Amino acid sequence: MKKMKNMATVSVVLAALAASVGLAAPARAHPQVMLGSREVGYLSDHDTIEVDTRWVFREIRLCVYRHAVEFRDLDVVFANGARQDVPVRRVIPKGECTRWIDLNGTARRIDKVRMYYATFAISAPRAQVRLFAR
Repeated sequence: MKKMKNMATVSVVLAALAASVGLAAPARAHPQVMLGSREVGYLSDHDTIEVDTRWVFREIRLCVYRHAVEFRDLDVVFANGARQDVPVRRVIPKGECTRWIDLNGTARRIDKVRMYYATFAISAPRAQVRLFAR
């Protein structure tokens, strides 16, 4: 009988440990942060999102709202003046995002992201692009 109580105690302890590990996992995941947004123009083919933070990041992505946007390239400018050219060459439908894009080197402080794109809707509200990082 004592052996069964010990087994039950061990089971409860293991279940609690598994639950705490399961709950701790999301806390270790890197949450995404919105760094800025732009309403992209119909007649223009590029815009810039200025980033005002001292935080450092390893990845970025763009999410599109209201209308699809065809991204050609991104030019990520870092606080130290270095740049990273990212060929996207993909249509991002409204409500969807690009893949997570790795930034070169270790965690980097972003100064701005230049977007080169084409839009599709002319008469409706302009598409909104949001820049996220983690």
